[in-house]
Amino acid sequence: MARNEPRKTEGPPSPLKTASPFGYVLLLLGFFLSRNLFDEAGVRTVPYSDFKVALKEGRFERVQLSDTWIRGYLPAPPQDEAAAKASEEAARRGPPGLGRPAASLP
Repeated sequence: MARNEPRKTEGPPSPLKTASPFGYVLLLLGFFLSRNLFDEAGVRTVPYSDFKVALKEGRFERVQLSDTWIRGYLPAPPQDEAAAKASEEAARRGPPGLGRPAASLP
């Protein structure tokens, strides 16, 4: 082996040596953006006058107050008896495609 030749190492290079700081910045930016996007998922902002009308009509199951916001929680939609029985059966069976649970094997 010649004196000026670099040594050959076996295996792939370590990702810590080849990772770019730019990649970490993009990863953090993506994390914070996705957090803000999904933070208000399922929340609908309405004018205060509409909120007051809904409150007077008794549409909310629960109301939360803060210094900067007011939240009203609508009750869950009623299920008919057949749908409730089907969802209970599906919850007992587990996710589809997994077969029988290991505890029920002979």
